[in-house]
Parts: sequence; C-alpha cells; structure tokens
Amino acid sequence: MKPLFTFLFTISLFLANSVFAQDVYELTYQFKKDPAKTTYRGILFTNSDSTGFLRLTAINKKTKKRVLYDFTVSLKSNEVSEKKKSFLLADSLSGTYLFTSSDEFTIKEGKQITDIDQMQLWFKQDSLKRRVEPSLQTPYRTEYGLLQEKNDLQITRLLSEPDSAGAAKLLYEKTGITSFKRLRLSSFSKTYLRQYFTNSELYYDGQYSKKQVLAVRNNTKPVLYLISVVNTGDDDIKATCIADGKNVTHFFSRVASKLGLPYVEKAIQGNDFNAVNVRAAIKNIYPGKDDIVVFHYSGHGFSYKDDDQNLFPEMALYYGTPPNWVTLKKQSINIEEVFNTIKAKGARLNLVLSDCCNTFIKKRRDEIIDTVDRDRGDKEINVRVAMSLFMKAKASMLISAAMKGQKAKGSVSYNGFFTTSFLESLGLGLMSMDTDLQWMNIVEETEGATLKLATEYKTTQNIIYRVCDTKNNTPCVQNMQYKATK
Repeated sequence: MKPLFTFLFTISLFLANSVFAQDVYELTYQFKKDPAKTTYRGILFTNSDSTGFLRLTAINKKTKKRVLYDFTVSLKSNEVSEKKKSFLLADSLSGTYLFTSSDEFTIKEGKQITDIDQMQLWFKQDSLKRRVEPSLQTPYRTEYGLLQEKNDLQITRLLSEPDSAGAAKLLYEKTGITSFKRLRLSSFSKTYLRQYFTNSELYYDGQYSKKQVLAVRNNTKPVLYLISVVNTGDDDIKATCIADGKNVTHFFSRVASKLGLPYVEKAIQGNDFNAVNVRAAIKNIYPGKDDIVVFHYSGHGFSYKDDDQNLFPEMALYYGTPPNWVTLKKQSINIEEVFNTIKAKGARLNLVLSDCCNTFIKKRRDEIIDTVDRDRGDKEINVRVAMSLFMKAKASMLISAAMKGQKAKGSVSYNGFFTTSFLESLGLGLMSMDTDLQWMNIVEETEGATLKLATEYKTTQNIIYRVCDTKNNTPCVQNMQYKATK
C-alpha cells in the first residue's frame, strides 16, 4: 500500500446549498473490532450547520434489554479535535469522500454490550451529486488510532489492480455501514421513533431534530415540563433554597407519575445558575397545545424602587454581591418576563412561581433558625382531582412570594414560606374528594397559608399573583397590592 496525499477542501465546495439540511438516514452498522459482530440499527440526523448525531441500538443478549448509544458527528470538512475528526479526500479515480470519526458518545439507555472502538463514518455524493449520503465502501483504509495526532491527516489509499483489459480497477473495503436508506417526514411514527429515543426525548429535546419529533406528537399524553432554578451558592439562603428545589421536583414528579404523564425536568443551579441559562432553558422547551409547564425559582430577589411598572420581583441570578450596576441588570430577570415568555409558547397550563424577596435591591431573603416539628410525608393523590387540575384546566398563573417592598422568609423547618405553603395547599387539595377544585382555590389557600406562617414568625408576607384563562380572552384575575382586582 502506498499513502495517498489527501486534499482538504473547504466546506463550501462540498456542502454547498446546505445539502445536509435536516437529512435523515436509517442505517445498520457493525464496529470493525467488535468480536461479537453485533449489528446495530441506527438513525442519523445531519444538519445545515454541519453538525449531526447518530443513534445506535441493539439488544444486549445477557440482559435481554436494549442498549442505546448517542454519538455526536461532525460533518465539517476540516475538523480535527481530540474527540472528533472529519475531512474530505478526493482524487480523479475514486471521487470525493467525507470521512468523520467520533470518540464522543453517551449511553442513553441500557448496558454496553462490548467495548466499542471509535465511530467511523464515510459519506459520498449521490448519483445526482445533489447531496452526500452514507457510503457502504471506501477506497481508503483507516486503522483505529491512526488519526490520534492533530497534524496527522494521512489515510492510506487502497492499491488499484489492472483488470483483464489492463484498465485500473479500484479496490474497496467495507466502512462499517452495512445498509442505509434516506427517510422522509412521513416515515416517522411514535412507534418508529421509540426505537431510537427514550420516551422523554420524544416529547421535548429540541436538539434532536425538533421538526421531526414534534410532528409525531398528535394524540399523545400531555407532557409535564418542570424548570427548577435554585440558588445553591449563597450561604445565607442556600439551605432552604436547596430544600425548596428538592420538594418542588419531588412533588411534580409524583403528580406526573400518578397521572402517567411524560415528565421532563431541567434544573439550573450550581455553576449553571445565571440569566443566560435560565433564558436558554425556557427557549429550549417546545410544549404542545395540551402540555403543562411549571417554572419555580428559589433564591434572592429585589425590586427597583422607582419602577412602578414592575410589581413582580427581579430574580437575582448571581451569587454574592454584583460588582457594579451593569452586572446586576445583566444577571437579573423579572419573573414577569419569564411568565410572558412561557405563556407565549402556547401550553394549556402554565405555572410560574418565584420564592424570593420583592424588596428594594439591598434587602435580601434570609432564613430563620427554628426547631418546629412538622410532618414532611407525602400526601395521597386523588387521581380524579389531579385529572381536573392538571388535565382539564386551561390557565396561566404567575405567583410570587411577596408584594413589592416585602421580604420572602424561610426557616430551617419550613424552608421557603411561600413554596411550602403552595405545595401543602396543592397537596391537601389533591387529597380531597372535591373534583370541582379550581386553581384559584389553591392560590387563595396559598395566600392565606403564607400570611399565617409569616405571622407566626412575627413578620408579614403577602403573595401577589396573576391568573389568566388560556382558552378565553378574558381579563386576568390579579392581586398585586394585597387587594384583589379584576
């Protein structure tokens, strides 16, 4: 064998006119160094920005359960990184090929069948030269580990042989792809996609070809999305905030489980706690018209003293004290902005909760040290009541822990007074036999419970809220200054 000099063309020559735009292929694949010679079924998504991903699945003969791999794929012509490599090779005889490899994968489900080597894929232009498609064979040879160095872009070209007439005859070897076919949108059904995705991914994960996945959601159960944003970094409040976050996620996961709903949870805390990630989390959910979206914030909050337009608090999405006014503005989001953004996504039921102070900038939420003995056990859920509240209600609700100028309190025993009051009011409602229970009943119970709890600790805390009907274009019911108005 003699090495062939490889030409690395620019991406524009090979991928002109977005030939990869939402192309989807079904394929079968065998890893060359797999002693079991397992055949994996796969689905490959390629995008217009030269990114892609591959799902491979097979049955583990030992566990009798499927294993599901997710590989990231680069379709750029000149990427050479530690985990991924891709580039073009061309000559006058064999034409143009795109080679891509990846060591970057996760196991989405099941247990790995055998140690797999790196993923290697080959692409070639189709017969009409309109797009590139997977290739079953290649005139080039790569060995695992050959391309480990960033500057080593050589691949061995297989020698050609003369045929009986003396003409050059190209030699090929298998690529690992044993079959493939291009898929169209009509190919996607719920049953089909379950082969390559976990159940929750079918309902929410926007990075996995949102258009195709959303297209198969007709006649499915509503999805319950929860975005939980928790301040875990400020010593003065982190204990109660962390407890709030755990209680909220536990509560709504139980509701989803009881109703048999797909449940999607996104937690923003630790090093991810910032305004950019909060906005991204909201942007990256794609609720359907019958879905449920819950947003809960537990942390510091404040109001601008001269801002009479915003009666709901700003979420302080940073740790400690911001170094300047610019940082404070940039790393804060008014909870009403979150509410309006989520409401505009069109879900049937939206619940936006903020357990934070609504005081003027410098005053911050604090904790009370106490030793109250209280029952923290899970309450039974009456499915009929839960169906009424979560499956039939059409509402968008924004509820904040304190009116403008007030602190939101928390204690060692009760955690955030507002969050605890809300969860216990909702929990008691779900225990009842009242199938006519309405969300406004829960809001009013939360209002009274929060005020009562604060009074016991010799403080005042009045929740504020806005409750809107997502079906009828009627005025929202509001309580902004502890005086209900319609």
